[in-house]
Amino acid sequence: MTAVKLDRITKRFGKYTAVDELSLVVPEGSVYGFIGPNGSGKTTTLRMIMDIIKPDSGTVQIFGSSPGTAVTSRIGYMPGMLLWTNSAPGLTTR
Repeated sequence: MTAVKLDRITKRFGKYTAVDELSLVVPEGSVYGFIGPNGSGKTTTLRMIMDIIKPDSGTVQIFGSSPGTAVTSRIGYMPGMLLWTNSAPGLTTR
């Protein structure tokens, strides 16, 4: 089964196109990460997957269904930056 399927999703904010006709298939049981510079549409794409914002065009499917509370409750999303210094004593970062 496909966990996430994006079919030509686009999101614009005014004249700025944050995501332009993105298509992606994530098989069930996979772990994917988005890497890219600031402003490249990573957070916008995740927000569309989680049904926080709607795409202007294209479709999003989660486990074969349109996003909604019943579907998005099956996946996790933690926005923001994680700070490890207090949660993992002795762990250092570079």
